[in-house]
Amino acid sequence: MAAELDTVLQLLREGASFPADKEQQPLPEEALKLYFAVHRLSQEDRWGSLAVFHHAPMNLWGLRGAHFAEGFETCAMEVVIPLGTHDAISLDKHEALSRELGVEGIFYALVDADGSVVLYELRPPRLWAPTDLRPLCDPAFLEPAVLAAASGDAQPEEDQSGWSTRGRRGAGKEAKGRAATTAKKRRQSRSPRRDSGAPSQAAGSEGRASEPSGHRSGT
Repeated sequence: MAAELDTVLQLLREGASFPADKEQQPLPEEALKLYFAVHRLSQEDRWGSLAVFHHAPMNLWGLRGAHFAEGFETCAMEVVIPLGTHDAISLDKHEALSRELGVEGIFYALVDADGSVVLYELRPPRLWAPTDLRPLCDPAFLEPAVLAAASGDAQPEEDQSGWSTRGRRGAGKEAKGRAATTAKKRRQSRSPRRDSGAPSQAAGSEGRASEPSGHRSGT
């Protein structure tokens, strides 16, 4: 076991600097997680200058390294904590560790059983950062006026009685349509048909016209 640990530590020192205190050495399991994390980060162009450190208050082993932005315009020292598949860390512990280490966020290297590593970053979102400085992984920021306008357009207005004005307008249109249809039917039922009235009017006019002619023949 000691020989295996020495081999892992030797490989680890090839990719990262180690604490000067030789008495502080990680356990074999911790050394393996550190080695796989260093091997994973060494394949990234944006990571460099890795160094192993030990956080005594929480008894954690981690890495510090230079992390470049996507465009390589900026560089910052970041913290990477290797975790096994059965390791758990709470949000309170993460926040406490961030305060003690003096960093805003921490990268967690989740080491699988086969040695593969998945890198996660946990940090508070920068909602008030300028648009050009906000990373794509952060939520988009909208002005309060824009949010208020969008909320007003999505919800119907209400009057003092509590009724929705949008619903009241729709109900009024439907009521007007029904009233107009009913009035039209009533007018059609009351007025006589033009076809049936035409013959009776013609007959009456012929009778009135024949009376004067008969009276003149009697004189």
